[in-house]
Amino acid sequence: MHRGERFYAGQYTYETEAAIARDNLARELHGEFANLNFPHIRNVVPVGQITNVAKSGIHGVYKWREHCYGVKHKHTPRKAEDGGRASNYELGCFFFAEEAGMAYDLFGRIFIPHRRMNFPSVDPTRSRFTPAKAKTQNRSGYMGVQNAWKDTSYSAVVDIDKNRISKKFTIPEDAAREVDKLRIRRSGVLTHVNFPKEHTFTADQLIEAWLERHPELKFKIKSA
Repeated sequence: MHRGERFYAGQYTYETEAAIARDNLARELHGEFANLNFPHIRNVVPVGQITNVAKSGIHGVYKWREHCYGVKHKHTPRKAEDGGRASNYELGCFFFAEEAGMAYDLFGRIFIPHRRMNFPSVDPTRSRFTPAKAKTQNRSGYMGVQNAWKDTSYSAVVDIDKNRISKKFTIPEDAAREVDKLRIRRSGVLTHVNFPKEHTFTADQLIEAWLERHPELKFKIKSA
């Protein structure tokens, strides 16, 4: 609502998307006096336009490609702690930059404290996360989906434990969804998928994936 007039920011599948759109509109209408969902970010940039941490204001987050925001944590301990050796943790990629920022906060809450939290007033253990979208360059338009010339069917093809699994479908979307299920079964929740919004996961699942990727983290778990 602005000067008695109601503005519509669009309809979205997830609350994070709606919150970002609402913040962008509020900044445009009210400037520095806008009430925001993400007030701790210096500048909420529309999804797809974030190019680096300096522009996004989201600490620990970098853009890899469209709809793929990576999270990295660098830890340099004191000399008396952990031998004084620096450690780098790749924490995965996410569809939304803000969710990537919350993943960074979650890592600091559970494992190694950060000097700066992106969302101090938000409990990251209650957040949900959306995996990154896969990049495709084949004729089907979906990762892992094959369609031979003069063939009306589409094959979902994924390698699991050195065994190739192939299933045929009539339409490419069904084959792509089967690929997503197989990739998550093989690589866990941090894999890239064709339909990210259909595979959101919890903070507990994310922590489990980090422990599987970095087993040494089990010695760094602290009280939440």
